[in-house]
Amino acid sequence: MAIQITSVRLSGGTTHQHITRLWWTNPETTKSGDNTRAELVTWIQKRARRTRATRAGTGRRSPW
Repeated sequence: MAIQITSVRLSGGTTHQHITRLWWTNPETTKSGDNTRAELVTWIQKRARRTRATRAGTGRRSPW
């Protein structure tokens, strides 16, 4: 599942380090929502671990 970031909230500055909240949509399901930066980082990390584990079992080379 890929999501598209549609909007961000910044706090205390204007660069990527200042992102505090992100709004997103999933074009495959039309679901949308918002999460903190920490929540989305955790979501991405969990998906990456699951993808690596799946690829390790199939003999396919992982991009990580």
